[in-house]
Amino acid sequence: MSCPRAAELMFLALEEEATPDERLELDAHLATCGACAAQWRALQAVEGLLARASDMEPPASLAPRIMQGVERHRLRRERWLRLRSFLYILAGCLALAAAPVLLIASALEHDPSLVQALVRFWGAVGAVVGGLAGAVQTFTRALFGGPCGALALAWVLLAALFALGWLRLVAAARATATKGRAA
Repeated sequence: MSCPRAAELMFLALEEEATPDERLELDAHLATCGACAAQWRALQAVEGLLARASDMEPPASLAPRIMQGVERHRLRRERWLRLRSFLYILAGCLALAAAPVLLIASALEHDPSLVQALVRFWGAVGAVVGGLAGAVQTFTRALFGGPCGALALAWVLLAALFALGWLRLVAAARATATKGRAA
């Protein structure tokens, strides 16, 4: 018999599925092959350990310890997600706050009337945002269920308003440049 066939019969014998003839064939091979005999002893030892381990009960404290670990992980993940959301919103707000300053500085160099248009635009944006604040807060609480959702929506609205203002500013600058070239 070959060693691969013996290995196959070892697993059948461990599972008590080997026929009596296969068992005799395996015993004969194990008597003549030291490597297979060592493998058979190791398999029987593992089988014995597994049989004894199946009778063991886990400690009573195992399930609560696992659940505590799961809860700690969940809380850490929630804190990180809140912090990450806050940092994204903070970065967006800082970008939104810096953009008008840069636009005003750039406009001062080119055309002072653009500054007046920008001031009027942001005054109008402030009035619109102030008028919609209650509705936005109610909407975001219903939709997002918390202050992070409200901040996210406010940031999106401010970004959209800023983009509209910037487009108006660019259109005004182009119109002024076109008038200057025509004159």
